[in-house]
Amino acid sequence: MFRKIFYIVSALLLLSTIAQAQNKLYPNEFPLADVTLLDGPFKHARDLNIEVLLKYDVDRLLAPYRKEAGLPQKAEC
Repeated sequence: MFRKIFYIVSALLLLSTIAQAQNKLYPNEFPLADVTLLDGPFKHARDLNIEVLLKYDVDRLLAPYRKEAGLPQKAEC
């Protein structure tokens, strides 16, 4: 009997927490296009990240997936 009540109470608590979950992380969101980074560590890190990501060989990154899908490979894994 105790076990049955425990499960019912647990289910109700779980459902109540799900019902109260947030829809948005922040109440006043704004588009990222409105953000401008000034010279500083964040802008430097972003620029460095973009530079490194653009150097990746896309065909080489996709090679294992193309191989698994049976598509012709443009580069080796």
